[in-house]
This record gives sequence, structure tokens and C-alpha cells, in this order.
Amino acid sequence: MQALSFEKVNANLPVRDFERRALYTVATSSYQLMKRFQHWQQATWESLTKFSAATSGDTCLLTFDSHPQLTRLVLATVAKYVKVNLLWTSFRVIPGLLGLYTFLHLTQSSSGDTLTGASVYSPPEHTDHRVREFVLHFGTTPLLAIQQDFQLKVRDKGTSIAVLALSCFERYDGCRELTKLRHQGVFDLESLVSGTYASHSCLVDLLNVSDIADWVICMVLSLPHQLQKGDRTGSFSPRSPPLSPASPSSPNSSSFLQLWDFMEVIARDRLVLVLHRNNVVNLHDLLYQQVTSLTGAASSSFGNSRSTVSLKKSMNTLSKFALRNCGGDHQQRREVALWLLQSCVQLMQHNPGLVAPSFPLLLAALSIARDEVEWAACHRVPKVNTEGYKAPLLPSHVKAKHLQRVTSSFSGAETELAALLTHSHRLRGLIEQHSQLLSEYYQTFLLNGDADGIAYTIQDSLAANELMTELKPLLEGFLDSERYHINSSSLRATWVREWRQTNTQLTMQNHIPLFDMLRSRMECAVRHTQYICVSAQLIEHAANFSKCWWFRDVVFGQIFNQILTTAPSASIGLVEILSSLSAGNYILDELIDTDDIGLQSKRMVQLLDQLQTRLVSQVEYVLDAVVKRDVNFQRDERTISQEVKTEPMENKVTASSRRLSSFSLVQSSQVQRPSNAELRFVIFSNGSRDAVRLRCSIQDACLQIRCVLRATQRLFGSNTCEYECISTGGAIQTMLTKTLADEYKSVSVLPQDKRLLESTKELPRISDKELEQWSLVDRIAWLFISLVTRRCHPSPSSAPGSFPSMLAVVRKNCFVLAPGVSGELDPREYTDPKSLQHLVTLIGSAGVETVCSAIVNLLVAQVFTLRSSIEAEHAVLAFMDMALSGDSSADVVLATAQVRGLDDIATQLIQIGTTGFLLQLLHVHSSHDTSDAWEARVAPRILRELQQDLDRRTTWTRLLPVACSAGFHSSVWKRTSYLSKVDATDTNAHLMGLAMARLLPSPYNSQSVHQCAVAALRRTAACSNGAVPTKSEATRPLLEALELLVTNATSTASNANGPALGELELSLESLHPRAMLVLHSTP
Repeated sequence: MQALSFEKVNANLPVRDFERRALYTVATSSYQLMKRFQHWQQATWESLTKFSAATSGDTCLLTFDSHPQLTRLVLATVAKYVKVNLLWTSFRVIPGLLGLYTFLHLTQSSSGDTLTGASVYSPPEHTDHRVREFVLHFGTTPLLAIQQDFQLKVRDKGTSIAVLALSCFERYDGCRELTKLRHQGVFDLESLVSGTYASHSCLVDLLNVSDIADWVICMVLSLPHQLQKGDRTGSFSPRSPPLSPASPSSPNSSSFLQLWDFMEVIARDRLVLVLHRNNVVNLHDLLYQQVTSLTGAASSSFGNSRSTVSLKKSMNTLSKFALRNCGGDHQQRREVALWLLQSCVQLMQHNPGLVAPSFPLLLAALSIARDEVEWAACHRVPKVNTEGYKAPLLPSHVKAKHLQRVTSSFSGAETELAALLTHSHRLRGLIEQHSQLLSEYYQTFLLNGDADGIAYTIQDSLAANELMTELKPLLEGFLDSERYHINSSSLRATWVREWRQTNTQLTMQNHIPLFDMLRSRMECAVRHTQYICVSAQLIEHAANFSKCWWFRDVVFGQIFNQILTTAPSASIGLVEILSSLSAGNYILDELIDTDDIGLQSKRMVQLLDQLQTRLVSQVEYVLDAVVKRDVNFQRDERTISQEVKTEPMENKVTASSRRLSSFSLVQSSQVQRPSNAELRFVIFSNGSRDAVRLRCSIQDACLQIRCVLRATQRLFGSNTCEYECISTGGAIQTMLTKTLADEYKSVSVLPQDKRLLESTKELPRISDKELEQWSLVDRIAWLFISLVTRRCHPSPSSAPGSFPSMLAVVRKNCFVLAPGVSGELDPREYTDPKSLQHLVTLIGSAGVETVCSAIVNLLVAQVFTLRSSIEAEHAVLAFMDMALSGDSSADVVLATAQVRGLDDIATQLIQIGTTGFLLQLLHVHSSHDTSDAWEARVAPRILRELQQDLDRRTTWTRLLPVACSAGFHSSVWKRTSYLSKVDATDTNAHLMGLAMARLLPSPYNSQSVHQCAVAALRRTAACSNGAVPTKSEATRPLLEALELLVTNATSTASNANGPALGELELSLESLHPRAMLVLHSTP
């Protein structure tokens, strides 16, 4: 940098004060950051210098096996040193920002008289000399500067550090082939439950595979001279003591491994190196630069058996091999990782108590998935069509056409990556949910297993080596088993720190072969202690999603867009992960300061809102497409069944082909002919999809709503547990609420009062023009009304002996068609708990309230219809009241014959019971405070209506019990399919009993229930005289019906399961002795 006058520098800077302050703030941040880098570099070299001085002799045998913690610290320090310097030197503006900071700081701290226009400013002279030397030292060739630093400041030229890296080879090599580990049974649960997993370290090594690769790469970049074949000190034999700097070795021996051989294994598996966040560099280019920097690189060779292979050809072959194979290898790894994650998720869902014994396996599964996701994100080929653009995966010494041939192996994994992320997120949540079981389990493991094994090993080692008496006081401190008990108030194990220090002393004194077993047992106990004390940190490290955010263009951009059109449920998982990141449930690594945290948080919220909007839009499109497709398929099937088709067989769309077709947005090859109703199915306002409404004619409403419910089940998962996991945090509900806000707030246009009164017999006719104004919520309400008015009640005009078209309450808490009824409309698709849960997701709680209000209106209208029928037959019902009170059966038969509307009364009671049961099913999924739908919604309206006319109220109160008793003497109750069956679950008597239990007063303060019980038992006794049904077969359905009447258990849908028959008889006998007397006296 040349010196410049202050006047000339000021002329190139902003004039306004606020602009200069902003510029000074940025320059100050850069200066402070570089100053911290320089301080950290000094501390790093101080530590590495001490380490190389202590390990340069023949007495030190430090390896990853002998002291993993110290080895990890040393290698991680070297890796961070290389990455940090490669990162900041990639920003060419750093020297300029430092010079700008110095100038602005000088102008602000000096007076105006001192600095005149003629004064000269020289950046090298005015900059802090330590920071200046630090920046100038690396300059534009950071790799060369890093290499020189290691050669000058490390005593043995990095041999001891290279030995540490080589000691990790067997651990890395044993974890590369996941398929082999799977076949070997490493992932089996049996070894974990039995505790034998501690005999091998494969699961623990899987947590370190990514770190080991970075360590070796950075080691090679900083110590290229260790790759030369002539340097024999860089050799290492796996699972044998490392060679000291003075030890001779045979380079031609196949049992020895050189550093380049280890590097070659890693270079075949990856193409880039991640420096910081999403900053990546081409690994093969860096290797080429470093290896060519060796003396005589043009003719030198490296590794074993490469004396005749040139450097350029060897690197070219290695890079081409990596381009051809690493993508396919990692695809196989992703398949195994996905299988392992799915197995672990199922294990935690069905057996959460196994979280403790299987914790090493769970951590390994999370770590494998994390590594594969990060690898795929780093090796993603960007879609850039700019001329002259060079892909970051392509090494400079390889032609571009070679990458074009294998581009497919680095793409097309969007679905796999989304599944890995979703299952990792789900597994992490399950582990954290049951993590409280880890402490007790591993505390017991420490006290009863590890402590005894450590004590036995120490005593055996001391007894076998009597000369090691000087170590006895040092090791006897680990014999006390109470030391391994971890206090819940202070989760700090002091013996772990003492073991680290003791192990360092044993390593420095060359005692590795004598205490291998002790080291193995102690390290296992250390891991179990970590499972107790820092399990949350271990889970966070294994399932870290930080790289997903830094590579958000890949994960939440390319992958999200790709899977959005094929698998919306997988894209929902990505949105949930982003929601967890923005909520702070995951630690975001590589943040710089508080301002950076706020900036990243703001970006997360913005991206989350964008993804939610796009996801909702796509879900709407998929819903529309699937519903239209299903409607066309079902219409085609009905048409095919009615008339013979002349087209060839291969052009037909049948049910079997529909079942084989996968759920996607791929257009069908069949020509679909939409009707006018389908063209009105979706209407977009102003060409936008922000307000999607279902529009169709009334004859297609049931069919299309059923298709919508099916489509939502496919999108959000058909399994209830899966659905609950996906919808954690309410993200789905929030998104759908935004889109269907107009539907939730819509005012119901369903016919009220009088028109609903007419609908109890037949649905009123609505014009197509009027139907087009109905919203989705109104159509769903009309669907349920049609269920209970057209298909869910018995028809009085049914021929004797035929089965009425009825629906009834069953033990499954949903409606089901009676035998013999057409199955075109299956009510279980609308009324089972799973369908109702999807309905809540589709229309929201406000929409459910609208549907419930429509059902309440229908129910009140049905009650008033029953009141009118009772008033019309008041004279005959009064006579029947007297007949039922007497003992003469002839009077009852005479009264029954005179009641012309008896079948209508029984039918209306069954209708009321059916509608009341449906209301209770929907009420459970509403936002209402009370659990009893009748008491909360229906009873107040009926009471308010009755209070307006006292005369009609008196008639209603007096004759209602008689009407209920007479209902059991109608032909409607006789036409039930269960008089000849023992197992009764859905008879008309059930629904009549449900209506009576709601309309009649409490059985403890009224004689009405007593009269109904006697009448019903008499009727059953008369039916049991037939030849076909036995006495028990005839009475059981009635007793179950009376259970609804006598007890209040079935007033809530969740309490539909009643007591056994024996308990029911005891209950009836205690409440109605006269009724039971009549029953038992019947021949």
C-alpha cells in the first residue's frame, strides 16, 4: 500500500456524518474481528508448540486410542486454524477495511489542526503492527503461509500431529460402509439391551466420522511434506503403536499406512471442504496446490506403490474417481440412514422405555443422517446457466464434460433428504420427550457395572505388574464405587477430570500396553457419565440442523420446491424444522454477535412465512386436483357399471388402475370430461387462489366433500399418530387458517326453523343458483344433515321384513350402515374420529361450530315435530296411559291399535337419537367448554320454547313418557335385524333409548322411566314367544337399549361402552323391581 494524502482519501469517502459513522462501524467490526483472530493464533501456536515439544521424544505414544480427548483437542485446533485462515483470506476487502478503519480512527482521534490537507496517510505505518504483520503474512497465498508456520514453529515438523491423524484411520474406515455394518448386526437392538455394545466402539465412532475427515484434510493441507514417500516418519500401522520420529520403517511394507493413503480414502468420498457456514472450497484443487508445492513435485511420487505414476495423472485419476463414485456411494448411505431412522422412530413410538439402552444407537442414527444431509447440501450442483460459470464441484485439472456425465448422481435426492430431515426432527423430539429415563438407567449402569469392572481391572493390572508400585496410589482412587454416583443437584463428575489427568501421565510414561483394558473400561464409564450429565448437548450435536439454515437455498429452496409438487407432507416436515429453528429449539452454530443473531432470526421468520404461503397454495392445488380426479373416476365407474363400453380395455379407467396409481400431480393420460358441476367446483376471485371455495351442485356435494376428506388424509397422513407428529406446533392449522379465513367467518345460509322443520321428512329443494352462494362450511353441514335425514333413520313405509335404512350408535363411536343398505355413501368416512380430526383441520374450530349450529337447528326442529305428533294423538295416548298403568294386556293392545301415528312417533324418537349422537360426535371436536352437547346446545332452546306456552308445556310433560312407552309397541321397533341375534350393537331401540334419556327427566325423580321399562319388557316378552329367537336372544338388545335409558352414560359419545349384561341386570333389578318381576314371570 502506498502513502496517500489525507485530502485525497477524504475525497473518496462520504461527506455526510451518518454515512461515515455507518462505514466506521463496519470497519471497526472487521478490525476487532481480525484482532481476535490474531490473538487466537498466538494462543494456538503456544499450545501446539508445547505439544510438539512434549511429544517429540521416544517416550510418548499418544494416539486416539490412548487419549481420545487430548487427541481430539489437538486435531480440532489444527483444523480450525486452517479453516479460519482460509476463510478470512478469501475476502479480498479485509486489508482495505483495516486501512479504512485506521484512517477513520485517526481522523476522529486527532484534531483538525494536526491533520492538514498536505498530511500523508500510510496504512502500514498507522495500523497496529501485530494485526498488520498477521494480515501481510498470509497475503494472497494462505496455504503457503500455513505450511511455513508449521515447518518453523513445530519442532518435529508435524510428525507427532500426523501420527495422531493416522491413529484415527481404523475408526474412520470401520464406519464408511453402512450396509456392511447393518449386515454385521451393529444396529441390532439385542446388543444394546444386553449391554454388550460396550465391547466395540462402532456406534461411538459413527459420531466422529465427519470430524475425522476434516482433521485429516486440514492436516494434509498444513503438512504437505508428510505426504512424501521418502519421509518414513509419517507411517503408521493400524492398531499398532505409532512409530516415534527416530524409529525406522519399511516403506514397501503393505502393513504400514502413510498419510496420503488416508487422505486418498477421504478424497474419494468428497469433493469440497466446508470452511464456515456455507463457504466451501474445492478440496481437490487445494490438494493439487499443496502437493505441487513440494520440492521436485514434477517428478515426485507419494503413497505406497506409486513410484511410476506422475503427480498430475494421479490427481486426475483420483478426482475423476470421486466424481464418478462418491454420489452413488452416498445414495446407498442415505438409504441405510433412512431405514435406520424409520426403525428408531418406530421403536420410540411403540417402546419409549428403550430410549436408555438404545441411546448410543439413537445418537448414531441422528449423526449419520446429519452427515448425509450436510454432504448432499455441500455437493449440490447449482443450476446456473451463465456462460463461463464453473461449478464448485469441478476440480480445475478435470474437464467440465466429466462433471456433466455424472451430474445426475449429485441430484435427484430431494425426497430422501426431506425424509431424513423429517425423521431426524421427529426422532429428536421423541428422545427429548423421554430423556428423563437416561439418568436412572445409566446411573445404575455406572454403579453396578462400570464401577465393578474398573475395580477388578485395576486390581488385576496391579497384581500382574508388581513393578508398577508407583502407580498404585494413583489408581486406587478409582476403586471406590461411591465416586461414580452422580448427585442430581450437581451433575459434575470429578473422577472424570482426574482420569483425564491420570491417563495423560500414563501415556507420557509409555504404559499403553499395560493398561489397554483399563482405558477401555474407563472411557466407557466416561461415556455413560456423559449420557447422564450432558445428554441434551449430545443430542444437539448429533441432530444439529445448523447447516440446514446456512444452506437454506438448497434445503428450503431447491429441495422444498422439488418435493412440494410431489409430496406435500414431506414439505410440511421441512416447514416444521424451520419453525423449530426460528423458535430457538435448535442451536444455530457459527453466529458472530448479537446483531447477527437478530438478523438471522428475522430472515428465518420471513422465509417461514414464504414457505407457508407456498405450501398452502400447493395443498389447495393438490386438493382440487385429487378431488376432481376422484369424482371423475367414480362417475366413470358408475357409467361403466350401467352400460357396456366399446372402447379397448387398455383405455378404460377402472378402480384397479386407480388403486395402482400413485398420489401425485402428474396428469392422467386419460381424457377426462368435466361436467358443468366440476367447472363450478373451484371459483377463483380476481384470478387469485387466496380465497378458495368449493362450488358444486347439490347432487355432487356429498361425493366431492368425501373426496376432499380423502385427499386431506393422503396429504397429512392416514395414521393418527403420524398426523399428530406432523402437526406439532400448529403450523398446518395456522397455514390453513390464513387461506380459509373467509370460510370460517362465513354466515351460514342454511334454511332455518320452518324449512328445517320440513327437512325432517324430506330435504327442501334448493336451486342451483342459490347453492352457488353456499360456502364449504355450509356444504359440509348440509352433508351431515342429509346423513341423519335421508340415510340415517328408519322409514315408516318400509315393507314388513325388510331392513330399514338406518344408522345407529356403535361401540366404535361412529355411524355405520345397517345390513342390506347400499354402500355408496359410507358414513364412517365422515363420522369416525380420524375423519372428524381431518375435518377440523380443513374447516377449523369456527367451521365446526357452524356445522354444530346447523345440527342443533335440525335437532330442535325434530323435537318440535315430535311434540306436534304427540298433541295430535293426545286422546289416544291418554287412554294408553291408563292401559299401561293397569294390569290388562288387552287394554294395551286396544290402545296400540287406535294410535294411528305410533310408527311416526317411534320414527321421530329414533331420528332425535340419531341426530343427538351425531351432534355429540361433532361437539367433542369443537371449542365449547362443556362436554355435554345436549345440555349445552339443545336443552336451553327447548326449555325457552316450552316456557312461551304453558298449556302446551303441560301436555308435553304429561304425554311424553306415554309416547316413549308406546314407541316400543310400534312396528318400527319390531323391524329390527337383531331379534334373532345375540350380539346387539345398533338396534332402533338404542336410538330410542338415547332420545328418551335426553328428553325424559332423570330416572331418580320420575316414574316415567319406570313406565317405559315395564312397557319395553312386556313387548320383548311377547316377541320372545316366537319360535326363532330364544328368550336371551330377544331380551339382550332390549336390555342394552334400556341401559341408555336408565343410566346417563351414553349422553357423552366417549362413554359409549356400557357394562356387561350381568351388571346391567343387577342395575335394572335394583332400580325397577316390578319390571324385572314381569320379565322373569313371562313364560
